Amino acid sequence: MQGNILSSQTQGTFGTHAGGNPNDSYGRGGQVNGVAQRRYKWQLWTKDGTRYEFEEDLWWGWDACQNLEYQIEPYKWLLSKVVDPHQNVITYNYNRETWSGFLKTCPGSSRTGIAAVDRDAWPMSITWGANTTTGAPDRYKVVFDSTTRTYDTLFEGATNQYGNTSGPPPSYNGSPRETRVLNDVQVLSNSQGHGMSCASTIWSTSRPAPRSPPT
Repeated sequence: MQGNILSSQTQGTFGTHAGGNPNDSYGRGGQVNGVAQRRYKWQLWTKDGTRYEFEEDLWWGWDACQNLEYQIEPYKWLLSKVVDPHQNVITYNYNRETWSGFLKTCPGSSRTGIAAVDRDAWPMSITWGANTTTGAPDRYKVVFDSTTRTYDTLFEGATNQYGNTSGPPPSYNGSPRETRVLNDVQVLSNSQGHGMSCASTIWSTSRPAPRSPPT
């Protein structure tokens, strides 16, 4: 894909986290001591004028007591919007799993810190049919229903990655993971202008029952 790339900085807006809860899925990563870090939004234009926006970012972190309590940074940007030359808009919506660790005191220092990182993000829905010129709302929506894989729970990561420990046994609380299984896809339409309430088609995935992991 050819075109121009533009990055813009924005001050992030985040939900707050209850520290020390490894199952915390509220809000999003990219914050240290409750302060949202500066975020980047990437925009790419193709030669025909179509604009692609990458605003949905995921963050990870590293133990770095020598300079900061934690060194966190974005490691992935997901496609969030496509706008064609006629201002027709496709919007991509995601859900995410975020982990906020325990309060940590750096050795030999009174500094303490706690960070929030993103372990995973997955498509929740796609909407299209809207137009920014005419003001038309979205007319169609695809909803993805997915759940966490039951047996895919072995993760990898560096021992100095935020949330990870060398063990034994090792833990990878802060490592990225992509362990979703798609259950079904639902298609909604808004052709009558009464909201996305008419389910026209539902596709369900069929798969064999999961096998127990080897012992």
